Amino acid sequence: MKSKGCPSGISFNSSRDEHERSELFRTIPRTISLVERSREQLESLILNGSLQPGQRLPTEHHLGEMLGVSRTVVREAIRLLTAEGLIEVTSGSGTYVRAIGPGILCDSVNLLLRANNLSPDQIYEVRSVLEVSASGIAAERAGREEIAGLEDEISILQRENLRAADYAKHDYLFHTRLAEATGNPLFLALINSISTVTIRSMSQMYAAAYHESNNRRVRTEEHSAIVERIKQHDAEGARRAMADHMAGSLGRLKEARRRSAIAQADFSPENDATESESAPDQSQG
Repeated sequence: MKSKGCPSGISFNSSRDEHERSELFRTIPRTISLVERSREQLESLILNGSLQPGQRLPTEHHLGEMLGVSRTVVREAIRLLTAEGLIEVTSGSGTYVRAIGPGILCDSVNLLLRANNLSPDQIYEVRSVLEVSASGIAAERAGREEIAGLEDEISILQRENLRAADYAKHDYLFHTRLAEATGNPLFLALINSISTVTIRSMSQMYAAAYHESNNRRVRTEEHSAIVERIKQHDAEGARRAMADHMAGSLGRLKEARRRSAIAQADFSPENDATESESAPDQSQG
């Protein structure tokens, strides 16, 4: 992720005036953790836009001089900011500021899911709270452009020859457009993050559910019902339609999971061995 700097940001050239550098970076007080204070100052510069997305940070040596701390402290602060998703280290190139968007939240939610092995019920419990509420707000705020976007996704989902992967993509885009229709970027970030992680963590079950034409038909009808309520600016009706959709999605997912477990049990090595032992020996007689 190389960058020569952003015109609206801060350029760290060798010719940069030392006074301007000292105004940007403050020497860290030694009364509290130097690592934490270094992290906080760099984080603040990223969040307030002083350090722009795509911009390369000074070297550890120069950062240490400007902050008045050792390279070891800088290195640890960089590690913490990398874990937060605010910067990324590119081998052989340098350390760059990341763009702040839903992707950062998605990474954190993905780690949470992997660490806690959350069940579909737990995931959909949170999705339902977010998306049911978002549907009501979208019904109150959506304009012609937002409604047209939702209808475009419905038209694509209704195609008979749509591949499972494409159906999943436009299903995701439908929920993205609905979140955008709320006019609240936090809804968009949260819904996108959980939807993405849901698909990633349960991709095999999703594929099994999508491949069944009846499931796709029902899902599309549920999406259409949500859009119809939003078009009518019926907030309560939109919430009910989304609640029905969430319940239906969870039910279909559980059924796909049950079938997958049965199929795996049927073809497990243990079952094959059992069948071989119980089968009559056809080589004798």
